[in-house]
Amino acid sequence: MAVDKILMVEVNECAAPLTWEIKFENEQISQRDHPERKAWSDFLYKEVSKNYQTFVGASDLTTIIPEPSRYSQRQIVTLIAELFCGIALYESTWDPTCASTDVNGSDQPKDEASGLFQMNEADQNSFHTGTHYNFRELRTALPNIEAGVGIMVNQIKKYNKFIISKGEKGIFWAVLHPGGKYDKTNKILRLVWNMASEFFSSKFAYGLSFSGFKEPQPWVKWFMERLGMNEANPDDVFELSKGWKYTNVPSYDTIVGGKYAWCGMSLATALTKNGYNYPEYAEAAYSYVDYGTKCELKPGAIVVIQHANKNHHVTTFVEWIDQSSSIAKFLGGNQDDAIEIKDYDVSGNKNGQDEIIAIRWPVLA
Repeated sequence: MAVDKILMVEVNECAAPLTWEIKFENEQISQRDHPERKAWSDFLYKEVSKNYQTFVGASDLTTIIPEPSRYSQRQIVTLIAELFCGIALYESTWDPTCASTDVNGSDQPKDEASGLFQMNEADQNSFHTGTHYNFRELRTALPNIEAGVGIMVNQIKKYNKFIISKGEKGIFWAVLHPGGKYDKTNKILRLVWNMASEFFSSKFAYGLSFSGFKEPQPWVKWFMERLGMNEANPDDVFELSKGWKYTNVPSYDTIVGGKYAWCGMSLATALTKNGYNYPEYAEAAYSYVDYGTKCELKPGAIVVIQHANKNHHVTTFVEWIDQSSSIAKFLGGNQDDAIEIKDYDVSGNKNGQDEIIAIRWPVLA
């Protein structure tokens, strides 16, 4: 059987809305929803993504994002974007036209601190941003965002950290300067941490709420509602084993050990419970190779994986952790003997790793 060609969809938007888009109120600002600012967020997401390796290499990354290994690459990019959003809140109250007298005391337009991240024309050269915008351009959102990201990239390359404390060299933003007169670091970080916690809430569980997947697909939701059910819990074993009736071995009565792995059975259960067809021999992961219709690799897609030992596993795609290294999150049954989200290296059998051999989309019964 021919192996499906893998079509990958590049995602270029945040895993959750940044705070400057939504209704928000604190001691600094009171605002309504600003859906038009999604363009800011999408642009910021792309700028952070381009410099991902620099950002995750910072020595204080875990101060910004505690336990970063819990998050996908897309979530990490989003959380770093939210850090920038917090900086802009306290620098300009998210007013892209904001202008103020720079620390150099000059009130000439070219010298004024301008825009979301409060920089002037000369700062771009001093901080090696790679941009050359004039003051008028810096008072529009996207050029200012590009230059602002460039300032942080330069800072991390030079000082290896996001946050410059009082007494240390390299300070640009006084609001991200612990011990300084205008410091708002804790409040900025609280925005990031609040978003991080939302990734594990029902709304943004495991980063599943993103483009094309605003609400989990029904079969995915079935798995999400049963996350953590496992072979060690007798009640879970009893409940999940009911799914064998949807396979060609209906009398089989356990998910513990034995002859059959239960990844395909649990997926058949998730599908039939939501009105979808499933393969005749659903006890075999390989039976999903030609199930349904062929599709691109996108959230909710059914993925058949061939292990290096040529055994097979079937699961559903969540998102890339590091697409360049072919490491992604998948949600399914019989992953570490449980219904779990698990990271797989799908760089290929020739590399001694797992390989995706089919990507399919369910069809209604």
